[in-house]
Amino acid sequence: MRHLFFSLACAASLTGCILETELCGNGFVETEAGGCVPEEAPPPYYSDAGFDLGIDASIADAEPIPPPAPEPDAVPIDPEPPEPEPSFDPWVGREMLLIVDRSSRDNARSTPASPGYDLDAIVLVDPNGDLVAILGDWETAQINDPFGRNVAQDPFAALGEPDAEGRDPERFVSLGTEGGFVQYRLDIVGPIATGVRIFAFDADFDGADESAEIYLCFEGPLDLSLCRSAGTVDGTDDITLRP
Repeated sequence: MRHLFFSLACAASLTGCILETELCGNGFVETEAGGCVPEEAPPPYYSDAGFDLGIDASIADAEPIPPPAPEPDAVPIDPEPPEPEPSFDPWVGREMLLIVDRSSRDNARSTPASPGYDLDAIVLVDPNGDLVAILGDWETAQINDPFGRNVAQDPFAALGEPDAEGRDPERFVSLGTEGGFVQYRLDIVGPIATGVRIFAFDADFDGADESAEIYLCFEGPLDLSLCRSAGTVDGTDDITLRP
């Protein structure tokens, strides 16, 4: 077939055959069957040596590097605890003292000249024994005289320190039983609070120990809703402010 092509080419030229044919390109050779194959056989597509990827074989054979340990969970930050609220003291801010006679009228029949609780003085001290307050001026009073013979009706007589010595009716006030009372403003020199002791002095005019209830009140008109009972005293006695 090839020689036929050469003959036709030479016949057509009339001047002789000056062309050479190259059926296979550079790097290829013609086979006897007329095909073209590479001069050098290419390496197989797959090689046991593997592809050269530039990886050091010693690295490839090394033990695998374990993955890094996970980061520990962040410890939650607790918010700062709130500031503790100041404890409420029911006695703070009470600057008025109310003393109410709780003596029985029947028991006062034997002492008509000084019926009821004979108040000489009231003194407030703190747990260390330091002075907290004494009675100041009086604000309002109801002095009873159930038998028309009460000789100690002046609320001023209970001001200051206890001084009812002997039988001087000008040194104390007899509240007169049946709920007689006097409300005083306190002369305060220290904080009034839980733990303060109230000393009430009953004048020894008639030799009887009567009873009275002591209240501490907020400033304002006489109203028991503004007052808190500290307790009851029998004769010369003391009570401690409790929560």
